[in-house]
Amino acid sequence: MAASAGGQLTGAFDMAQRRALGRELVTIRTDIGIVPFADMAWQVAERRTEHALSTLSCEALVAGNHLGAQICVWSGDHGPNLRAECQQHNVAYCTIS
Repeated sequence: MAASAGGQLTGAFDMAQRRALGRELVTIRTDIGIVPFADMAWQVAERRTEHALSTLSCEALVAGNHLGAQICVWSGDHGPNLRAECQQHNVAYCTIS
């Protein structure tokens, strides 16, 4: 994270912001679960092939399904495709602002 150039989500971060985010990610609270990518890689690839979703949206969809958890999406960045796929796969979807 700290050394990467950043993508759409972190591309505008300066080095100090990337390092701060990296520190937060490695000290994540114990009540927040992270699904190992190996447990969901195949399903992510299938969803990515079958649906008009970004890789990040596919990861969220599969992780939400795996954990029985809802997906929370910022109200300024949500779209109908992920919402529709969540409904199809019985994953709760909500927007936050």
